[in-house]
Amino acid sequence: MPPGSANALGGTIVMTDAMVQEAERGKLPDEALIGVLAHEIGHVMHRHTTRMIVEQGVLNIGLGLALGDVSALVSTGASLLTGLAYRRGHETEADCFAAGLMQHAGLPAAPMADLLLAIDAGAGGKDAARKEGPSWMNLMSSHPDTAQRARDLRQGPAQGCR
Repeated sequence: MPPGSANALGGTIVMTDAMVQEAERGKLPDEALIGVLAHEIGHVMHRHTTRMIVEQGVLNIGLGLALGDVSALVSTGASLLTGLAYRRGHETEADCFAAGLMQHAGLPAAPMADLLLAIDAGAGGKDAARKEGPSWMNLMSSHPDTAQRARDLRQGPAQGCR
C-alpha cells in the first residue's frame, strides 16, 4: 500500500491524512475522497481479503500435496503471481462498485479518477514506467493501470463492470 493511501482490511477502512492532503493539494472536491471510500467499501462488500486468504490457502495446500518437498518454493512463486492477478481483479471490482455507488448517489466519479492520477503522479508515475518496461513487469503489478482506471471511472460503472 503506497504511503497516504486508503485501504480496507478485514472490514476496517482506513484513510490516512496524506490521502486527504493529496486531495486538498489538487483542489479536488469531497467527492474524490467519497469515491475512494466507496472503492474501499467495495473491497469489504466483495470480501476480497477473505477470498484472497482462502484462495491462497487452497493453492498452497494443493501444491503441497502434489509436489511434496519442493512445494514451498513453487507455492510461494505461484502464490505471488496468482495473488497479484486476483488483486488486480479485486481492484477493478472495487472500482466498479464505487462508480455504481457514486452514480446511485448522484455524485460524479471523475474527482476520484483525478485523485488516483494525482497519487500516481506523486509516486513517480509508476504506471508510465511500467508500460515502457518489459511486459512481464505488468504481471508484477498489484493494481490495474491507473490511467485506464481513471478513464473507466469517468465513463461510469457500465464500462468494464460485470
